[in-house]
Amino acid sequence: GKGAYLWSGLRAAMHSHPQLHADLNGGGRLDGQWLVIARSAHYGGAFKVHPTAGLLQAQLGLVMVRRHWLLPFLVGHLGLNFHRERGGVALREFSHGRLECDQPVPVQLDGDYFTTGTAFELGLAPKTVQLCFP
Repeated sequence: GKGAYLWSGLRAAMHSHPQLHADLNGGGRLDGQWLVIARSAHYGGAFKVHPTAGLLQAQLGLVMVRRHWLLPFLVGHLGLNFHRERGGVALREFSHGRLECDQPVPVQLDGDYFTTGTAFELGLAPKTVQLCFP
């Protein structure tokens, strides 16, 4: 439930994280220590991680959090539904980009471990799954 996500987030805030560098659509670089790329606005059920991400959007949503801003992000964004870019929290939309890390980092896809690495290409697949809505 929600408590498990908050507990994991608080535990993560206590540890040091490698430096992440994201170059999105060739439009500049974002730096931080914690990153979520979202295809939907919600994460873990009721938590809204990115205000404009969605299955019907043509872009992905990105949340990049800098060191010392993870706790304010967890409380403000996830706890209070206050979704604004401020201080050490960046919100972006993008169609393609690249992520580079100073040291190998673990990556999750849809909540499951995927791989560990130092560089990743980011983007939407050229072919998509057709969705039907009632």
